[in-house]
Amino acid sequence: MIRSTEHKSIWKFCISLLKAVCNNKPAIINKILESILAVIEKERLNGATAESRRVLKSGIEMLMESSFYKKPFEDMLIDSTRAFYAKESTAQIAKGSIKNYIAYMQAKFGDEHERLAGYLDLSTGPRVQTVLEEVLIKKHIEVLIGSGFVSLAEEQAIAELKALYESLKSIGAIDDLKKSWTDYLHKKGLVLFQAEKTSEEIVEDLIAFKQSMDTVLASSFESEKNFKLSLKNSFEDVLNSNANRSAEYVAKYLDMYLNTDALKIVKKRSDEEIKGVVDHCMPLFKLILNKDIFEAFYLRRLSKRLLFNKTVSSECEKYLLDKLREECGPNYTRKAEAMFQDMEVTQEFARGFERFMEDNMTDKLDFQFSAAVLTFGAWPFEAFIPIPLPREISVMQEQFTKYYEKENQKKRLHWNTPFSSATIVGRFDKEYLIETSGLQAIILLLFNNSRTIVNADVSKLLGLAVEANIEKRRQVLEVIEAGVYSLVKSKLICSEENKLEKESKLSLNEKFSSKLKRIVITRMNKKEKAEESKETEERVMEERKYEIDAAIMKIMKGKKTASHSELLEKLRPQLKFLFQPPTIKKRIEGLIEREYLKRDEKDPNIYIYIS
Repeated sequence: MIRSTEHKSIWKFCISLLKAVCNNKPAIINKILESILAVIEKERLNGATAESRRVLKSGIEMLMESSFYKKPFEDMLIDSTRAFYAKESTAQIAKGSIKNYIAYMQAKFGDEHERLAGYLDLSTGPRVQTVLEEVLIKKHIEVLIGSGFVSLAEEQAIAELKALYESLKSIGAIDDLKKSWTDYLHKKGLVLFQAEKTSEEIVEDLIAFKQSMDTVLASSFESEKNFKLSLKNSFEDVLNSNANRSAEYVAKYLDMYLNTDALKIVKKRSDEEIKGVVDHCMPLFKLILNKDIFEAFYLRRLSKRLLFNKTVSSECEKYLLDKLREECGPNYTRKAEAMFQDMEVTQEFARGFERFMEDNMTDKLDFQFSAAVLTFGAWPFEAFIPIPLPREISVMQEQFTKYYEKENQKKRLHWNTPFSSATIVGRFDKEYLIETSGLQAIILLLFNNSRTIVNADVSKLLGLAVEANIEKRRQVLEVIEAGVYSLVKSKLICSEENKLEKESKLSLNEKFSSKLKRIVITRMNKKEKAEESKETEERVMEERKYEIDAAIMKIMKGKKTASHSELLEKLRPQLKFLFQPPTIKKRIEGLIEREYLKRDEKDPNIYIYIS
């Protein structure tokens, strides 16, 4: 029966007749209701048509005017809706594509909203919405927030993640999604951090992962504060699962972009691109608790870039320094700033020394000599082994010492020759410029006088004094061994039978050839790099003892008395590294033994400052 405005009296008559018949014979209304529901189901399966909408609109109006809509039609509609979507959604999600299921779910919510606007009574809307949420979302929530969420996150499916977020938010299940988000961030982050890759590749992967998750947070999760906090905490947990390692890795990653030697690994970049790399690193740096470890590796790498003229850009170096100062304060960057200042002073000394030599030397040199004047304590190394220089160079060293001490009468120079560098000319099939460390250069120069040298005799020919201390002697031999090894590996020197034993005979490789005009000899092998990392960490561990003692005394001097727990709480913001309570307890015991502190007689957990 189709309603017509031209025949209102007929419509009303039919409604009255329907009510009279159906009240006496309920089976008739049930048939009518089943027919209407069948048309609705057909719409759900095949889509609506103009004819189906016209028929359903009139049918529903008939039910409303005859008082059969609320009871029993709406109840039957809700039951049929639940049954239809329970079956269909199960089939859809079983297909395995969560993206397709999200699209299906959105489409079905849209279809039902159109149906509601087209011919159903608006009061039915909340009940239909509840059923859809129940069978499309709640029924499959384990899949949606489990493997489904992981696959969407892996694909960075922004639109689908946003739809999932909004759907779960509508049913009050946002905490379930946040847990899945947190678990995913933590597990994926650990996989990337613990991967069997180079440190630089690991940091690159972590930065890319952090950026992609930042995008998901902003675009899919509305930058919701709890999701944002989970992102921060998850990355912090990952990085500090091995805080020393992450600090070292970030320092090495930055060195890869700031060191000219690394240009064979990464393409040359503009200053703006390198600054972008720094900006991308800073979010990771901020989350690393052991910032003293980062500082140690950063200073060590910076010192080599500055001393060996390997920095890609002074502007980028200063940009990184500014970022570190901004995050950690001026005291954190004090040594690095002193290093930059030393390099500026070194340039002034170079100009002064040039004038000094013009006034005091008549013979023209056939090589260039320069010396860096560094502040003791600012640079991350100590004098290691006194390496005697060839006579021609030692003369220049003596002249520079005279010049410096004349200009600075209250200061004395201490030469740190193991950290010197040299560029020498090698004449083989053609002329090459060979960049080496000072020790490597001196070893190469030995072959100007001898065609063959026994490996064990290198230290004697270098003129190194025999150390009485066994440990010192071992260190001397290791440094020489590393120098020889690097030259053999570069194929500038040949070793008898391709072995490097004590009695191996070494000779200059007169057949050496390369397509390159400039040859750069590696300064350290993998073993040395591992030892350098270990030594750097050990030095930081030793320095921490004094930092802890100083921080404890600063707190106690101000408070006079403090409980153990109170002291620990006050220490956390003052120390730039992750510490364990037993370590603090040990340092407190040491301060008590040295009578800087004492325990309260009534409560041993309370410490008293001794003035």
